[in-house]
Amino acid sequence: MPAIFDDQMIFQDIRTGRFDFADFGSCEGGSIDYCSRRFDAPRGLGIDILQHEVDKMRASGFDALCADITTFDCPAASFRFVSMMDFLEHLPDFDVVERILGSAKRIARDFLFIRHPSFEDEHYLNAVGLKQYWTDWPGPGGHTAKMTVADFTTLFKKLGINQYAITYRCPALDASDSVILPIDAPPNQHHYNKAAHGPKPLVRFPRPVYGQIDIFACVRPIRQEDWSRIILPFD
Repeated sequence: MPAIFDDQMIFQDIRTGRFDFADFGSCEGGSIDYCSRRFDAPRGLGIDILQHEVDKMRASGFDALCADITTFDCPAASFRFVSMMDFLEHLPDFDVVERILGSAKRIARDFLFIRHPSFEDEHYLNAVGLKQYWTDWPGPGGHTAKMTVADFTTLFKKLGINQYAITYRCPALDASDSVILPIDAPPNQHHYNKAAHGPKPLVRFPRPVYGQIDIFACVRPIRQEDWSRIILPFD
């Protein structure tokens, strides 16, 4: 028998602290499943602005709510943590990112978890005739808030977040990596295909060029033992 979802019941569960975490911009729910496993958090709430994405999550058995996260309101410290995986880069600009992070900080008790595509090496790659395929996805729905680590740390300081950890993922050692395209490839592409994208310079990078960044940010003091468990590598 399919699960029955009711928005009022979901808000009641938020108020009574029955959710372990909120997942912003969940789409189909894969990020809920990932965070449930990574952080031993059985019950997550997916929040997405698109009703058809919420319908997909609910069809898969996830708790989900259709809401605009920029105006989403619930009691402070309603969730143990808030996750944002491959989400913030789709926001219109850095000001909206700041508002979202402020909202996430308010409703989380312990920490925030962010997974973000790396834009750290965009200028270097462009200078050698290359790009990572996600660095020129124009809006709407593209990558319009290309936050770097420096941008995040600046916002954390403004928001009073003083303890955080950053992990770099998915290293590319040279231009043969499939996420690397020639700079003149069209925008809105995915992994390298020579027939579609043409030849690319064969460049050995002076250091790894990373594809993803995981950020863990405390919203209150956390014991070192617990913090070490939160940031422990998972995959």
